[in-house]
Amino acid sequence: MQLPLFPGYGNHDVQNDCIFGSCGYAVFELCRRTPPPGAPNVDPLSHNYSWDWGKYHMVQLNVWAGDTQAGINNSYSPAVHDTHASGLPWLTLDLASK
Repeated sequence: MQLPLFPGYGNHDVQNDCIFGSCGYAVFELCRRTPPPGAPNVDPLSHNYSWDWGKYHMVQLNVWAGDTQAGINNSYSPAVHDTHASGLPWLTLDLASK
């Protein structure tokens, strides 16, 4: 099957130790280094991205557009919390440009 791959992360990638074990950050880095073909609009702050697929404008918002949680790790003492910027400003500009 010849289908494009559009990576994204979800809550299970960032709301547990997975993010600090590099599985969540690996998706962040993959999207930053090699955005999917035809996805020219990548937000480097939230890791959200968009692309046009024929007449449709597609948007990958990962967990959700306003998410800022990049990771929670409660197995360390003290607990570690990592964040990134909200994607809402980027989404507003992306949709306004269409």
